[in-house]
Amino acid sequence: MLATLRTAARWIHAHQPFLAGYPMERISDINTPEPTWQGLTDLQVSRLKSASEQLMQLSTRRNQLPRRDNAVLHLLLTTALRVHELINLDLNQYKGNHLVNVKRKGAR
Repeated sequence: MLATLRTAARWIHAHQPFLAGYPMERISDINTPEPTWQGLTDLQVSRLKSASEQLMQLSTRRNQLPRRDNAVLHLLLTTALRVHELINLDLNQYKGNHLVNVKRKGAR
């Protein structure tokens, strides 16, 4: 944005000089550092998957659904869906090996 303002001010100043001088003279570009990765590391993902596999073996009660929980974990990890987006999914949105017509953030 600053580059656009600088170009416009330079063009205007070349055609009709500003009374107070070139306004972008002492304004420098804003330098921001590169953002760091804040997601899960590969080790953390493998530990989550391993814990999920162990829970599948340990969950033996009738009211526990370890396969569903494992599927939810893998779906959230691989698709980056938000929890409320996952909750709003229907079975007819699953086609073959992928999801279709998923309403994401921003009504897309």
